[in-house]
Parts: sequence; structure tokens; C-alpha cells
Amino acid sequence: MARAGAGGARRGRRRARRPRALAVPDRVTVASERRLTDAPGADLRAAWSPDGASVVFERREGGRSRLLRVGAGGGLRALGEHGDQPWPLPGGGLVFHSDRGGTDAVWRLDADGGGAVRVTPGGGTEHVNVLGRYHFELDGPVARGELRPLRDPSVPADEW
Repeated sequence: MARAGAGGARRGRRRARRPRALAVPDRVTVASERRLTDAPGADLRAAWSPDGASVVFERREGGRSRLLRVGAGGGLRALGEHGDQPWPLPGGGLVFHSDRGGTDAVWRLDADGGGAVRVTPGGGTEHVNVLGRYHFELDGPVARGELRPLRDPSVPADEW
């Protein structure tokens, strides 16, 4: 049986190099916390806007989901009915999932909440995932090259 030598290494074996690690502060403190919403329903899937000025989120209340925006200092604004999984885009618009018209699809809204446009063909189970990248799942076989990533043309390609 091999015996442990100095430093605990076994004879005849090379010592493994210590992996490089990510260093973080020992403690992170938050001086205060401020509630942005107070509603009888559930406020879910919140995401900060790219400029940090507001948060978009989904509110579920009475069996319905709707999209809202609240400024970092307050000021709640409804953006649309019947949507979930919002993700803000640079410039104030957002994308979200909805089954409007009975078909799952990803939609885009203008910064003011108007101009809803479906950006995927629907018919599958398209979703916007929580990391803000688009995720598509199709029901049934897909031909090679049939899927293309969804991209907002107003955002430079290197930011996706």
C-alpha cells in the first residue's frame, strides 16, 4: 500500500494543480429594501430593463396574466393583457409569451405597451426563458435548418 508523503501526496503520483477560482467578497450587504408592488395577485418573473430604470413583470390575478412595468422609484403602468414571461429589450420594448388567439407564440411590444406584433409563427410551444434568451420547442419533427434564432433587429448581433 502506498504511503502518504509530505503534504498528503501519495508516492508515485503527481500532485494535481489547484484550480483557479473565482474570488468574491466575504460579505455583501444591502442597506435597505423597498417594495415596488403591492397587489392581491402574484407578481412573477420580474426582469430589470437594460438601462436599470424599470422592472417588467407578469401579474397573475383572477386566473389572468398581464404585463406591467414599474419604475425603480415607483409608478406602475399596465403594458398589456394576456401575456407572461416578459423580457425587456434595449429601447424600452419587450418580448413575451402569449397564447393569444389559441396559439403559443412570442410577441413584441413597443416601449409604451402598444404595437403588439407576433414574432414567431406559433403552433409549437415557443417561450421566452427566464434568462431572456429565446427558447423554442416544436411539436413534431423539424427539418435541418428550419429553425433560426429569433433576434430583435434593433439590437446589435454581438449583444445576443
